[in-house]
Amino acid sequence: MALKITALRIDPVSLGEIFLLADITPSYEYKDGERTDKLDGYRYSVVLPAHKMEKLSIKVSNKIPLVDIENSGEIPIGTAVKFSNLEVGSYYSKTQGICITAKADSVDFVK
Repeated sequence: MALKITALRIDPVSLGEIFLLADITPSYEYKDGERTDKLDGYRYSVVLPAHKMEKLSIKVSNKIPLVDIENSGEIPIGTAVKFSNLEVGSYYSKTQGICITAKADSVDFVK
């Protein structure tokens, strides 16, 4: 049986110690390959200084965003954030090749 790329996990420590917030966007449930209107969390786009500012999107299932993006409109870009129980993996896309996927239980500002 062949090893599947989706079965491999990436050690989150290898991403570096600092995650800088770049954007927050809503994440919606999918049913039968189609996006629904049901909110299932938020995606936090961060940049990784340890990897030449590469961008990574991390899904957090909490339905309350770290920042009220609907009312304040201000996302504190460049602010350091931390994730609890961060899991990082990979998958293959026919159009993009090997891609990174990440999810966490929660996100908070670094104090």
